[in-house]
Amino acid sequence: MDNILFYLKGLLTQFKNRLTMLNPNDPPKAFLLNEILTSSMNAGLQTRNHEYPVYKKDVKDFKSKECMVLEIRKILLSYAKGFENISETDHFEKIRSLTQHITEKYGDILHNDTFRLGISQKIINLFLKYLWCLGWIKEPFHCPFDSIIKDRLINGDSSIQLADWTKMNSMDEYYEYVKRAKERATASGYSIPSWELHAWNNRNSNNAQNSIGKDCQDIYK
Repeated sequence: MDNILFYLKGLLTQFKNRLTMLNPNDPPKAFLLNEILTSSMNAGLQTRNHEYPVYKKDVKDFKSKECMVLEIRKILLSYAKGFENISETDHFEKIRSLTQHITEKYGDILHNDTFRLGISQKIINLFLKYLWCLGWIKEPFHCPFDSIIKDRLINGDSSIQLADWTKMNSMDEYYEYVKRAKERATASGYSIPSWELHAWNNRNSNNAQNSIGKDCQDIYK
């Protein structure tokens, strides 16, 4: 009984620590949060696919762009604060609902009047990845899906069909990414986030046994 109480007390302490870590009133943490939010937003909004941009061509409504970005940042912060109680089903819904909400509110400035689901998942999953790596939240359910991870998931298997993340616009396409990621991660003995970290850190390395990016290896010799 004492062991159980000790374990539960430890979990409660960990939970409280995570809430404290996400406190934006702490200047160093506020700085990190701002940098993480900016990096996550940029990764999703600055796509390299010129056929599928985020915004309509020649959009001059910069105020709406700014409002959209600020609204997504607020949604991300709110999601992170309650992430301890989130399930994988809730996470799927958050990606779907962000896509729908931004589409309905800002469609006038968006390419094809749509905030694509691929952009939503990239922003949300990357934001959570940063927070998890800092120990501020529990391990996320998924990972940011982009062209690099897509290539790792396909791994030369022409039978695997995955949408380009910049074009992805349905939950079925996202489910397929998650399914393939679970298969790869399980086969490697990892969770999806841990597998993705390993794959991402080794994206420029031929040494699959090393979990540190090739450009960082000399530091840890």
